[in-house]
Amino acid sequence: MRKGVRKLNRVTATKKVTESFTLVEMFERFLWFKNSEGLAPRTIEEYEIHFKWLCDYLGQDLSKEEITLVVFLGWIDFMRNEKSLKPMTINIRVRTMRAFLRWCYTWRI
Repeated sequence: MRKGVRKLNRVTATKKVTESFTLVEMFERFLWFKNSEGLAPRTIEEYEIHFKWLCDYLGQDLSKEEITLVVFLGWIDFMRNEKSLKPMTINIRVRTMRAFLRWCYTWRI
């Protein structure tokens, strides 16, 4: 028998481990990663401030499954219509949270 055929017949058992994180747990991992990359303390501080504003809007920690586009669109609407923030301020907050979410997606958190 050729080696390639043996490989096809071999059964390997792999167990896929999936963890379910909350928004706060994902953010803690994100900050750890960004700190290890050597980001400036001011940048890390801005991430923390913008995340706190998002958490204040949400009022509770969300599971990974509860984090949807509708949640973030509601947050943007809240900042624009109820807080009357300027578009530049809103864009800065959205940009930092988008970086966080993109990191979560990339690292499959």
